[in-house]
Amino acid sequence: MDRFDKLRGVHDARDIASTKHLTQSLFFYPEGTFTRVSGLQNFHMGAFITAATTGMQVVPIAIRGTRSMLRPDTWMPRRGRITFTVGKVITPDVEIEAGSGDKWSTAVKLREAAHRHILAHCGEVDLSYRSSNA
Repeated sequence: MDRFDKLRGVHDARDIASTKHLTQSLFFYPEGTFTRVSGLQNFHMGAFITAATTGMQVVPIAIRGTRSMLRPDTWMPRRGRITFTVGKVITPDVEIEAGSGDKWSTAVKLREAAHRHILAHCGEVDLSYRSSNA
């Protein structure tokens, strides 16, 4: 998915969602990029629109420790410890799977549930728009 061109990203998500009989798992980085600024950024909607449209489940995975090992402007990692915390499976609403529900609302619910899990386990602060509305 194109992380810099939002319109292209929407088209990419639709293309993935329209693929029938997906036989492999899809892996997304919902923040879209890795920055020097510490904290969990907003999540892009592509992965969650794809899940809501296809009825695919979402498994959030929090990665902790990469920012201290992978410094910006260098390809040389530093020594350190990285942990992965795999969350519980998040299933789209039954109405979506039946094809009669609101896909956008379901995508937002999936995004929020994944964000909560990752925030709880990534060891960083919430820099998303939600933190300013809380």
